[in-house]
Amino acid sequence: MEIRRIRADEGLAYREVRLRALKQAPDAYGTTFAEASTRTETEWTEFARRSAESETFALFVLDRGDGSLAGLAAISMEEGVPEEGTVFQMWIDEDLRGTEWGSGLLAAAE
Repeated sequence: MEIRRIRADEGLAYREVRLRALKQAPDAYGTTFAEASTRTETEWTEFARRSAESETFALFVLDRGDGSLAGLAAISMEEGVPEEGTVFQMWIDEDLRGTEWGSGLLAAAE
């Protein structure tokens, strides 16, 4: 497994992990599963592209190595203040909780 920044072409893989997160922890996010489920493939793809390329926003993922993502952590930086940011969308598959992978995702976002 590997922690890395999402790639521009991983919109559909991101959709899978994000929808899992919303389904399993609906109270942890500002978006609902129902809302996110209505997004088009183009919207998911565009979000991944922006997340991969932005200088003020980044999405880090835990790649299982088989094409699926097992976790995510996003960070939004204050423009002009690179040492300040907000981590959100933190989530990891249940089978990996309590391992170093969650800490690794947070460290990548930091």
